[in-house]
Amino acid sequence: MLISGLNLQTLLILLGSVALLRTAKVYTNFRRAIRSIRNLPGHRTFLSSSAIIVNFLPPIRGISLGRDGLWNFKHSIFAEKGLDIVSNIAAWPKTRVSLWIADADVIKEIVWSRSLFPKPLQQYKVLTFFGGNVVSSEGDEWKRYRKIVAPAFTDRNNKLVWDETCRIMLDLFNNVWTGKDEVTIDHGVDLTLPIALFVIGAAGFGRRISWQEDAIIPPGHKMTFRDSLHIVTTNLAIKLVTPKWAYGLNKRLERVGLAFDELERYLYEMIQSRKSGEIKEERHDLFNSLLAANDDMDLNTDEVRLADSELVGNIFIFLVAGHETTAHSLCFSLAMLALYPDEQEILYNHVKSVLPDGRMPTYEDMPQLNRSLAVFNETLRMFPPVLIFLVSFEVLSLTRSTNYSSFQVTGIPKNSAEDATFVVRNAAGENTTVAVPKDTKLTFDVPGLHYNPRYWEDPHTFKPSRFLGDWNRDAFIPFSAGHRGCVGRKFSETEGTAVLTLLIMQYKVEIQDERQFRSETFEQKKARVLDVRTRNSLTLAGKDVPFVFASPMWTSNTDGRIIRWQLLYIDYKPDHKQTICFFRESVKIGVGGTDARYLPTGPDPEDGLNLQTLLKLLGSVALLRAAQVYIDFRRAIRSTKYLPGHRTLLSSTTILGNLVPAIRGISLGRDGLWNFKHSIFAEKGLDIISSIAAWPISRISIWVADAEVIKEIVWSRSRFPKPLHQYSFITFFGGNIVVSEGDEWKRYRKIVAPAFSDRNNKLVWDETCRIMLDLFDHAWAGKDEITIDHGVDLTLPIALFVIGAAGFGRSISWQEDEIIPPGHKMTFKDSLHTVTTNLIIKLVVPKWAYGLSKRLERVGLAFDELERYLYEMIQSRKNGEAKEERHDLFNSLLAANDDVDLTSDEVRLSDSELIGNIFIFLVAGHETTAHSLCFSLAMLALYPDEQEIIYNQIRSVLPDGRMPTYEDMPRLTRSLAVFNETLRMFPPVTGIPKTSVEDATFVVPNAAGENTTVTVPQGSVMDLDVAGLHYNPRYWEEPHTFKPSRFLGDWNRDAFIPFSAGYRGCVGRKFSETEGTAVLTLFVMQFKIEIKDEPQFRSETFEQKKARVLDAKSGITLAPTRTPLVFKRRK
Repeated sequence: MLISGLNLQTLLILLGSVALLRTAKVYTNFRRAIRSIRNLPGHRTFLSSSAIIVNFLPPIRGISLGRDGLWNFKHSIFAEKGLDIVSNIAAWPKTRVSLWIADADVIKEIVWSRSLFPKPLQQYKVLTFFGGNVVSSEGDEWKRYRKIVAPAFTDRNNKLVWDETCRIMLDLFNNVWTGKDEVTIDHGVDLTLPIALFVIGAAGFGRRISWQEDAIIPPGHKMTFRDSLHIVTTNLAIKLVTPKWAYGLNKRLERVGLAFDELERYLYEMIQSRKSGEIKEERHDLFNSLLAANDDMDLNTDEVRLADSELVGNIFIFLVAGHETTAHSLCFSLAMLALYPDEQEILYNHVKSVLPDGRMPTYEDMPQLNRSLAVFNETLRMFPPVLIFLVSFEVLSLTRSTNYSSFQVTGIPKNSAEDATFVVRNAAGENTTVAVPKDTKLTFDVPGLHYNPRYWEDPHTFKPSRFLGDWNRDAFIPFSAGHRGCVGRKFSETEGTAVLTLLIMQYKVEIQDERQFRSETFEQKKARVLDVRTRNSLTLAGKDVPFVFASPMWTSNTDGRIIRWQLLYIDYKPDHKQTICFFRESVKIGVGGTDARYLPTGPDPEDGLNLQTLLKLLGSVALLRAAQVYIDFRRAIRSTKYLPGHRTLLSSTTILGNLVPAIRGISLGRDGLWNFKHSIFAEKGLDIISSIAAWPISRISIWVADAEVIKEIVWSRSRFPKPLHQYSFITFFGGNIVVSEGDEWKRYRKIVAPAFSDRNNKLVWDETCRIMLDLFDHAWAGKDEITIDHGVDLTLPIALFVIGAAGFGRSISWQEDEIIPPGHKMTFKDSLHTVTTNLIIKLVVPKWAYGLSKRLERVGLAFDELERYLYEMIQSRKNGEAKEERHDLFNSLLAANDDVDLTSDEVRLSDSELIGNIFIFLVAGHETTAHSLCFSLAMLALYPDEQEIIYNQIRSVLPDGRMPTYEDMPRLTRSLAVFNETLRMFPPVTGIPKTSVEDATFVVPNAAGENTTVTVPQGSVMDLDVAGLHYNPRYWEEPHTFKPSRFLGDWNRDAFIPFSAGYRGCVGRKFSETEGTAVLTLFVMQFKIEIKDEPQFRSETFEQKKARVLDAKSGITLAPTRTPLVFKRRK
């Protein structure tokens, strides 16, 4: 076969040849494109501005113009080239010729020559998801739409816009802002977006919306009209880039999809309501006017009325054009007035001169309020609200294999349907002919035109007065121009004039005084406040415009009544999450405003999905995903204010991150917290560090090894709750105290805590002594030396038997119990043992897979059997006439559930909750104690001097060699100290997770002893680094040295958290300490413990032996890898 001869060298040559040919073709096409426009000066870049990757690259000369080229350059590129038409030619992925135009006469010629320079409809097809409309059409179809749509924009509608705007503003002033002389808005759009939404709701749809919540959802709907309208208008970018099948991927997308469906349903209902009504009520909102025009319009014989989908499609376009654009323009207007108080004072005096009696302005006053309109127009000139196209629509529909563009222009696009020429003047005033090849993309550079000094004197200066005299109408196109000029221009101007008039009439607008910016100059403040963003927005938008509406300028009306308005607080956190507080539910917006992913939709069945298309699609999606990951990663780092720490590709929460070993910059490995202990904190000089991973999602984790900060976190439950989703896997027997928060946790704690009584602790001691004596006198009878290949093979059964007796009231001996009770397939002892040693299998193996092997089948059976035993124990107690008093945990829990006093709204624990909680005791009380005991025995074997010290103390407490009792425990301090020192050095859990539900700051000392403020962004994972804390030399002298004596004097209780701390501290702490003290006391009383001497390790040093014996790995808890021990009976 031919393929057999394709070795690696041949393959590389083949791939290299293909790459060279592709490069040569790209270069040839690039040079040909330049020649086709006769070398017209302009930009020459490698990457097309329509390529997805350009959205994520900064401007790099010769490589990329960046995302916002038109806006960033404004008129500077034209001034540099000396011509008001420049070219923009890119080489890859497809050679693309585009002309940027900032000449008013050329733009006028183009817009009035529709057949020669049509609209590129493919860029607007995404706006047809509700139906065809006037924006996404051309030719006869556009004429048909325009004929019916235009009459809806009447003077009666404009009056309605004015009246409704005044009503909305008065509602804001008199009901929402009442009683406040100063109102602070952290970001202006959080005020202007609702205003614009409410205006379009009333004047556009005939649905009045108030600032107070309307919570009634009509029958047949799942969302109010207001909520659906709000979500649609604030999530248009998501709708444009997300295929319909992806809306179920998360709750936010699901809610966005629901909002679009609900709004469409509301609009269709409004259409049907009008059609079915016998008497057509005359209303002047756009939607009803459009319906009336569609019914009444005289059509030619070959014309048809608009279908319902077309009616809905057109009203939706009004929504898009009338909401976000006006809101952002108003925000910029207010910012400019705040920055230029002289202009604001001029406007105020003008309004006062028109309305000397302080009355409410009417629509008839609008022609006189020309200064308000001039401010609005000057803002539109400086910040033109032209639609920005976020992603290539061909790629998303998979209908083309040659274009995977990502349009992002603050310009108006056209196409040249044939070769054309334009005559323009150069900088010297000479006429120059510009050649325009057929199919060239023409972009009306709106910022370039609006900042062109040929038409606007001092174009970078805010001068509203320029719109009061003569000015060049052709050089002002925020609403486009020509035949395709926006039919809703007057709607927007009316709303803008009314809002500015009413706000300035009542309030002085200032920029919020923020402490961190007090040293900045005016130009720096102006640059900051007027900084714009285009990402995740359909129009040019301000990034962060903080306002203060100062004491009212106008304090009374003609009736002498004082006007009082209430503060509306908007919680806005730049670069993280915005919470818009106007609505019933907070609408959370992810970093940068959207969590949208550029995902492909299904292929067009007519085009087919060939290999080239598939590879380009996959490559585009991969590049986009990589860019998004990188941006989120960098944003996460910035959000912590560059707190030092780990930076890795793989998150430690992923399966891959746990499988890959620790590789710097790639992965922390499975046991990052344990492996680093305190070393990473020492390296960074701070006891709080960040751990930020890029993939699969940017994840901010804050590792904390500062005792004071941990104390603050654990005692602030509402601010730093437990991330319950990380614990949901241990609810398979029922809800429990570990996997709960808030009122549910309080309910569990109220019933569970009494079970851990002193009587239970005495039972733990007595049962532990019984089990140990059974081991010594029967299992180890007659043996002076016992070898254990791995210590946990001894400590696991001990802990199992203790939890069986003191936890479940079932005494288990070292001798095998072969009798299986009727109705069971496994003894209680076997089921308990199998469950406790196979928890990991239960967590990761689905139930249907248990029949795949005998081991899995036995594990599944053990869990079923243990659950059956526990239910039988519950029923036995419930059915018993006389309740025997027993002090094991399970029976104490059952008794507490029967006896506890509950409030009227509380209920007792169900059977599944009782079992769920006792199972948690099993998990916490078995494996953790067993592993800690194994580590304790290993430490005593490695440090015989410490073992001798504890032995001598036991002899001093028990000189006659009698069995220790529970009453002796307080004097057996060395045994508990050894157990605690082991828990310090080998904490069962190396990290305790919390979540920061709000932005927080902590003050911690650095290595030099200076206080440092650490910022923790909302949503960060707070890892209480138990290992880092327990090895922190600030709290523990020589932390790597085994020194039990440190627990006999004064020691920092806040720096020791093996049982967690605060409200969520382990209720079973005393149970574990009692068992550990008893086991260690009895072992050291009877035996000398040594490390097993193995031939292969005889040449190792003490440090090597120590590292081998104490090697640990993380499972559910930290576990020793292999601890070979020898027990030699004391004489």
